[in-house]
Parts: sequence; structure tokens; C-alpha cells
Amino acid sequence: MPLRWEEVPTVEPEAFTLATVPRLVAERTRRERPELVDRLRAIILEQPPDTLVRALRGMADRPDSTPLLPGISVPTLVVRGAEDALVAPEEAEAMARAIPDARLMTIPGTGHLPNVEDPAAFDRVLVHFLEAVEGH
Repeated sequence: MPLRWEEVPTVEPEAFTLATVPRLVAERTRRERPELVDRLRAIILEQPPDTLVRALRGMADRPDSTPLLPGISVPTLVVRGAEDALVAPEEAEAMARAIPDARLMTIPGTGHLPNVEDPAAFDRVLVHFLEAVEGH
């Protein structure tokens, strides 16, 4: 069962990490790249617990920026992992629709961290986007 941000101060960092990391990456990443999963766990465990709590509360308490999206007037690429357990496909699609002329790209086999899970695929998507922008 996923932890709620309100529960973070009451759990041990290792328990928090074990509950969080699997939601950040795709099943394929967990299966094929255990060293990456271990590194993500280590990064989280390196943080003081109060830092984790403040970061999570900041994310939970942040105001909704959705009304600002139509005002974005620069080329925009929304990238999501196909197996993202934190952001539903519909949310990413709505974000891309709300931003004028935004593009949405989904990277297969990745979760919430496609740039970390499959850097080569992420780079290809980004380069393709930048080349298209440059061509206009």
C-alpha cells in the first residue's frame, strides 16, 4: 500500500524508500536494472528525514498550476513514461492539450523517471523535439 505524505514523519526512511521507489520506475527497470533501483534508494536514504518530509509536503501543498498552462507561449514537450504509476496518461494528455501547440511523447518501458530509466530514448525524444523546433 502506498504511503501518504502525511505518514512520512512516522515511518523509518528505509520503509519509506521501499514503498516509494517501486512507484517511481517501471517493472522492466526494477527487473533489468536493479543497480539503478539501488542507486535511487541510496539517493533517498542520503537525505535527512526532515528534508524528505518538507519536499513531500511542498509537493502535496503546492497550488494547482493548471490554469497557467494556456499562457505558455514557448515550444513545449511533455514527456511521460508509459508505465508511470504517479501521473496518469490522462493527466499528461490534458497538460499537453492545455498548452498551445505542445507535444506529448510517451517513452515505452519507463515509469515516472524516463530520463533516468532510459536516457537514450529520452535523449532521442528530446533531440527530435529540438530539431523540429529549430526547423520552424
